[in-house]
Amino acid sequence: MFGNGLFGGSRLKLMSAFTTGLIASTSLYSADKQTKIAEEIKQEIRPNGLTYAVSVNESFDATAGMVKVFEEYGIADLKKAMEGLDIWQKLSAKLGIDEIDGSGFSIVKEGDRYLADAFMHLKEEHEKSLIWQMLGEKSSKLEALEMLPEETVLAGTFRLDLKQIWHFVKNDLKAIMPEEDNSRQQLEAFIQQAEQRALALGAPIEDFAAALSTEVTLFVTMDKAKEMYLPGAPKLPGLSVSLMLKKQSDLLQNLILGFSQVMQPQQSKIADFDVLAMPDPLPTGTQAGFAHNKDWLVLTSDISDVQKISAAKSGKSLLKSKKFAAYKSMAKEGNNAFFMSGDIYDELKMNLQAMPDEMKTAAASFDYMIFQGNRPEFFYLGSKKPNGFKAEFNSTFNLPQGQMLSSVAVIGVLAAMILPALGKARMKARMAHSKSNLKSLGQYVAMYFTEGLNDKFPEDLSKLEIDTVIFTHPKSNRAATLEQAIIGQADYVILFKSGDTFRGAKNIPLAMDRPGIWDDGSVNVVFQDGSVRVHYGNTVEEVMNDIRLNN
Repeated sequence: MFGNGLFGGSRLKLMSAFTTGLIASTSLYSADKQTKIAEEIKQEIRPNGLTYAVSVNESFDATAGMVKVFEEYGIADLKKAMEGLDIWQKLSAKLGIDEIDGSGFSIVKEGDRYLADAFMHLKEEHEKSLIWQMLGEKSSKLEALEMLPEETVLAGTFRLDLKQIWHFVKNDLKAIMPEEDNSRQQLEAFIQQAEQRALALGAPIEDFAAALSTEVTLFVTMDKAKEMYLPGAPKLPGLSVSLMLKKQSDLLQNLILGFSQVMQPQQSKIADFDVLAMPDPLPTGTQAGFAHNKDWLVLTSDISDVQKISAAKSGKSLLKSKKFAAYKSMAKEGNNAFFMSGDIYDELKMNLQAMPDEMKTAAASFDYMIFQGNRPEFFYLGSKKPNGFKAEFNSTFNLPQGQMLSSVAVIGVLAAMILPALGKARMKARMAHSKSNLKSLGQYVAMYFTEGLNDKFPEDLSKLEIDTVIFTHPKSNRAATLEQAIIGQADYVILFKSGDTFRGAKNIPLAMDRPGIWDDGSVNVVFQDGSVRVHYGNTVEEVMNDIRLNN
């Protein structure tokens, strides 16, 4: 099962150590109870397969297993490792990981496909455990699956109760950490900043968490008729990424609408979706945008995907396509799902030919080690059951040989090639947001002086009553006040001081981004006339010199 390939021996040693520790640390239920649990597990998995295993333990003690691993590998600083294990033990108890009292796994082969089941059995009353509650609502129809376009080559959908997760981070995770621990201090700072940021955006963070505790789907479509060029990547077919959220409220929609107005989007209508397309194309050549109707929000790197979603609702969906035919029996109720088409693998493999020989050799070795020469494609469905959690897999490769989790590596490769283009789009949006903040600052200052108070900046600059939201920079998300910006503790630099004369001049700067915050050396600067322009420099002095040369 493990082989002698990359990490083969080490992986076997590690899992053996963990399993030994796990078995040694658990006491068994009574024979009758064991039999009952085993029978419940067997009902959820396919019998008589290539691989078949059922185990029943009173509890799942991951801590004891990890201790065995440490001993086996001779961890040098065992004392420090044990301190970390103490935190992990408290964490697992708080989450309810010890509710696991049995598990099963099986694989059968049907034709050229492998069908796998994994089931995690939980103790009675496990519904009270925090980790179970975090998984979201009970298993039900995944509506987004029926809306995925037939061009979809990669898709993941899930439900999580983010409100429960936030309460855990805020109340429980902090309590587990030692008070003197630097990580706890960092967590407290993160919690405070997150709450302040949420309020600045218009609602408590719990409201945002509740709005996101819904069906969320990320999917990638591919158009072979188009070509896409990304820095550091081979030529690729046209790929686009979309995020689709089922609406719980109008909170996220209104927030996105507010931000998008800064970029002056083009508005249109596609089927029952109201669409806002960004005016400038992405480096991929596509037009990003946002769409919404009464039930769904869609953020996409290619606004034409909204048309494909509408077509899917009319029958041209992934679920009804030929490439999904092998998985139709699985497309039922669940809490999360993942799909990978072999189409994207075909394209990537073909484009490997343009890479250096050493990279081609490494990729071929990885391909064989993970997929055993088979064209990889699979569908996964996870669902909450009354007595545990079930995972179903339908794959073209043998999961134990492929090491199930290695699929994540493939997803990572795809993301690494697609996301740089989206990163540029996000950076452009953040720069636009920063310009908007600076423009608002200019408006605040102008309003102060148009009220006829005087032509000098006041001795007490707090009289300007500038909204503190302005000083939260979109690149770093670091919150700050006017006072902090004045003394250089913010990502905006204030260029006026008490007693300066306000003339409303187009060449006298009021404030700017902190030089160096943008990777390309650009700096947004707002002037007394309210205009915002881009200048360049690595220090305030260099930017001021650039202003003098260009005004």
